[in-house]
Formats: sequence, C-alpha cells, structure tokens
Amino acid sequence: MCLHRVGTALRSLNRFEEAEATLSRALERFVELGNVHEELEVRGALGTLYNLFWRPESSIPVLERAVELLPEREASIHGWVLLSLGLGYRFAGRRAESAELTARAFGIAERLGDDYLLGYCYQERGWSAIWDGNLADAERDFRQMLAIFERIRQGSGAAGAREGLGQIAVEQGRYDDALAEFDAGIAHYDRLGDRVRAGEMRLQRSAALNALGRRTEAIRERVRAEALIGDAPVRRDPSLDARLPVLPER
Repeated sequence: MCLHRVGTALRSLNRFEEAEATLSRALERFVELGNVHEELEVRGALGTLYNLFWRPESSIPVLERAVELLPEREASIHGWVLLSLGLGYRFAGRRAESAELTARAFGIAERLGDDYLLGYCYQERGWSAIWDGNLADAERDFRQMLAIFERIRQGSGAAGAREGLGQIAVEQGRYDDALAEFDAGIAHYDRLGDRVRAGEMRLQRSAALNALGRRTEAIRERVRAEALIGDAPVRRDPSLDARLPVLPER
C-alpha cells in the first residue's frame, strides 16, 4: 500500500518517471500477494499515468485487466477505470469503443451523484468533440465541466475546463478569448503550485500571442513556459509546436 501511495504522490508532483517505476513495483507486489482491491487501484493510477503521455499501448492492457477486476457492486472506481480505458481507446483510434465507455462512466457518475467523476466525464466527451470538429458540443461540455468544478472548488478541474474552452477559441480564431481562458487556467495552476501544468498552458498562451502577431510577448511567454516545464517528460503536441514562435539564436 505504501508504494501505491508514494507512486500516486509522485505523479501529482509531476515526477513521472519515478511515479511509473514506483507504481509498477506496487502492481507487481499486489499481484504476487493476490490483493485484488489494491491491484485494481494501482492499475487505475498507472493507466492514468500512461494516458498522460498518450501511450495507449501501455495503458490499454493495464486498464483492460482493471475492468476484469471490478467488483460486482458499482462504485466510483468503476467510472474512473472505464473513463480511463475510453481515453486510451481514443488515443488508439478506437473511437466507437471510447464513446461507449465514456457513456457508461457518465451513467455511473450520475447514479452515484459523484460530481468529481462527472466533471471529468464532461472533459473526455469535450475533447472527443474537439477531435471530431464538433465545437458547439465541446463548448457545452466544457462549460458544464467548469460549472461543476467551480461549484465544488476543485482548481485543477476548473483549469482543465479553461484549457478546453481556450482550445475551442483557438480553433475558431478567437485568440483574445483564448488568452482570457488560458489566463484563468494558469491562475488556478499557479495557486496549486503546479509548475508543469502552468508551463504547458503558457505554451498555449504563447501560441495564441504569436497568432495575434505579438511576437515579442510570445517569445517571452515561451521562454517562461519552457523554464517552468524544465526536464519533465511531458508530451508535446506537434501542432502546438508548429504554432509557437521560434526562439532567437543566442
């Protein structure tokens, strides 16, 4: 159990490589002990970690086994495992299966009255809608997500909703609106002390500034963002990199 808690804490601190190693050791240990409850919890945490880096080849087998281990009595863990597996399927291009699992997670969240889970169900459906170009549906879902997390005072979730709304504004060419959303999201991450996530959103802010022709500000923002991210092994979206300002040679 100690390894599980340490691994989860490391993940929340953005110490991803250490988190993966620790959670992997915990998984091996709980499988050896035959502790199904803890194995299920660790598989959920490890699958979430792999999904952070778009590694469906790693997350899917971990989470498919977690689904097999779910107890008969429905609880929040059912929704989280299904939602995470659905995300892995989306990354792998298995869109129909992803949508079906997200819908099942929605049902669980609503039956249990679990607002935290429900907020992240809206997030997954919102990003899926962006992928499909359904921006009106995506905006509806991210605004539902934002309302939930503002009501329950969950800063990380509210920041995630702002990121989604900012991305929609970028897709529509509304860069000033995108900056406002990114600024609100960054403020949440700054209050939480999450340097890496704040840095990732500052990269998006840099790209929006660059699109507005505010190159000097965009370069300054990119430099700040890169410093915040440091050597954290985060996934970089090639389409975002293409929109960032080129840093001047030293």
